[in-house]
Amino acid sequence: MTNTSVSTGIRSASFTLVNDGTFTSSSSGTGNWLSPTSAGVGSNWWAKATVNTTTNTSLTGTTGGWTQLTSGEAWSAQNTATNNEGTGNFTIAFSPDGGTTTVGSMNVSWDVGYTP
Repeated sequence: MTNTSVSTGIRSASFTLVNDGTFTSSSSGTGNWLSPTSAGVGSNWWAKATVNTTTNTSLTGTTGGWTQLTSGEAWSAQNTATNNEGTGNFTIAFSPDGGTTTVGSMNVSWDVGYTP
């Protein structure tokens, strides 16, 4: 997720796991977190986002615990001040049984804010 500018200001970027097995990103478009995709398949899956690094970032969305993807899940990263750059990444693990078994993962990185 990227949203940087050479002018000062608060910038944000978002990442969403959709309950049909796809994902959307404000900067990198779309893709699949599960294949094949199917309407409502998220009801059978859980995700856990673990923050690996973060600098100058306000991060919203559930982290550190398993969340059922019945309605999907979304995260947003925003720089913490108008004159800084917010960076970081987290890993999303996937489970078909609420966390007992982990069957895959993906990494999400961000770079938002002021970059002189």
